[in-house]
Amino acid sequence: MSDDHWGEYARATRGGPPRPLLLEVLAHLDANLPPGRALDLGSGAGNDSLELLRRGWLVTALDRNAEAPDGLRAQAGDLAGRLTTVQGSFQAAPRRRYRLVYASLSLPFCPPENFGRTLRGVVARVGVGGWFAATLFDVRDGWAERADMTFVTPQDLGARLEGLSVEVLREEESTVRLALGGEHHSHLLTVIARRPTYGPSV
Repeated sequence: MSDDHWGEYARATRGGPPRPLLLEVLAHLDANLPPGRALDLGSGAGNDSLELLRRGWLVTALDRNAEAPDGLRAQAGDLAGRLTTVQGSFQAAPRRRYRLVYASLSLPFCPPENFGRTLRGVVARVGVGGWFAATLFDVRDGWAERADMTFVTPQDLGARLEGLSVEVLREEESTVRLALGGEHHSHLLTVIARRPTYGPSV
């Protein structure tokens, strides 16, 4: 999909609530630990990054759309001091460990030939005691014939999360209204996983 498409999508969804996935993974986090560093992969309109900032997190927001960094910083206002924005592909994410690595509906848009390497790099950024949360498309999703996107089975996804303990792996199938119009047969895989704590938390 083109940069123009993602820019239009971001403008259409800006100002919306955080996604349920973000609220779900935040509910799993240890309430006794202060907020840490979060990596939002495919930050889009910035709604999830803003929620993390409001909750006291240090956020690195990455998106391929050239409009995303300025749009998010404008919305962050006084919270922008805890925000780092990166414009580029998944590989452009800073090479450090995070308490939360979050990818809601962004990883499916990685081409199949790059997906394995990309997911390994994403998982490697989850720090000790840190969490990974993502939504991907199952092979039965309505877009599954697209050659430029990646679709996975629950078994394949679970096998790729080496070193993480999977807490949630859920399938959801429905017909949804798209933000830019039209309907889509959606078959989603939601995963929430944690890297076991064998050392200091991040």
